[in-house]
Amino acid sequence: MSANLPPLEELLDAFEDIERIHKIYLAQHGVKLPNKQSHKWVWLAMLHHARGEPVHKNLISDATRREFPDAARDQQVRHLKRDGWNYRVSYSRQPYLRRSL
Repeated sequence: MSANLPPLEELLDAFEDIERIHKIYLAQHGVKLPNKQSHKWVWLAMLHHARGEPVHKNLISDATRREFPDAARDQQVRHLKRDGWNYRVSYSRQPYLRRSL
């Protein structure tokens, strides 16, 4: 696991903020909010926690595996787009993700 992972409390705070933003701005547009039994809540919380800074997909995978030890090593964060979430992926050197809320 990476030493750069935010504490669980910070991820939970980030997800609470996402829930608030979703309720006010995104639900009306059909954007789906994952529940906390889904790995996707960790993905969104990591992206929101970074506040526009690049986040390597391996860091998101590490955070997911910390909360869900049986999760696959390579999390497919790109699947958030299916639920209506908009973010940018850069493959210039490494797959980094940025959140756009």
